[in-house]
Amino acid sequence: MKGAYYPVVEKASEMIKQKRSSLSKVVLACNSIVIRYSIYHYDPIAWLPQLQQHQGHDAYHQFCLQPPGAPDFVGNTPERLFQKN
Repeated sequence: MKGAYYPVVEKASEMIKQKRSSLSKVVLACNSIVIRYSIYHYDPIAWLPQLQQHQGHDAYHQFCLQPPGAPDFVGNTPERLFQKN
């Protein structure tokens, strides 16, 4: 069964094939929101090894962004999304 995203992905893929876009690929993602009801310390960095075990060896780039005053953003991907200079 095709998801609601399918027409947009198909259109973007066609634009890439015909070189009518500056896009080079289409990436699909899913998200989870973790709400903690605990007074105990939460360490998102400690989650990174667990993400790799859960996702398997294909997801080998774990990352955690912690912007000031904003929620942590923890992820796991098989692709290199950014490079630290």
